[in-house]
Amino acid sequence: MTMKSCFFERDGVRLHALECGTAPADIPMIIIPGATTNAQEIADDFSAAFSHLHYVLDMRGKGQSDVPTTGYSVESLAADVWAFMQHKNIEKAVVFGYSVGTGIALELYSQHRDAIAGVVIGDYVPIYPPFSEAWAARAQEQNPHLSPTFFEATVRESELREYVPLLKTMTCPCLLVKGGKEGSLFPDEYIPLFEGSTPQGEVVVLADSDHDIFLPDPQVLADVLLRFMQKV
Repeated sequence: MTMKSCFFERDGVRLHALECGTAPADIPMIIIPGATTNAQEIADDFSAAFSHLHYVLDMRGKGQSDVPTTGYSVESLAADVWAFMQHKNIEKAVVFGYSVGTGIALELYSQHRDAIAGVVIGDYVPIYPPFSEAWAARAQEQNPHLSPTFFEATVRESELREYVPLLKTMTCPCLLVKGGKEGSLFPDEYIPLFEGSTPQGEVVVLADSDHDIFLPDPQVLADVLLRFMQKV
């Protein structure tokens, strides 16, 4: 598997991404991990199965990126992704938000519609959540490698953002990938709402996956995404 580190900056904050995939592409995919997940964890599970050119970002506070004390609102995180696209001279990309990364992907689309060729929603409702101190306590216990600064700033700066109204105005293809087993964070009863709200919306249910749609077989997700890339 080909994997290469890339560092870039926004407002003095040094951020990191992994470049993966062996197949050249005019339109790459940019993967935004979940709340506490770093790029290496996604790439280790998935990138060997997905040959299309893709980038997996370490959002600020995680992985090899800096841990600043500010900049953790959804608007700022989307601006980090945009800074990466500018750094790599990417004119158009498909953006894949996994879990809480969904809100960042949709916020990026809202800010730069012409640069987003497609959106993938990875097993999460179309919101960005307000993070609580109770969440931070649980997540920090489960992820002791992450800095307390990351959790404190995330709780302080996060606010609820709802993106269903945005879905109704989307002019690019939008794919929802959800797990079919218990533990999925996109309820089955919301599927008709998504399909009715999204002009070019498509839903794929991975029967053997829970919220972690990269497992148990990353090739299943990779094949779904490769088919989607052929549409954009």
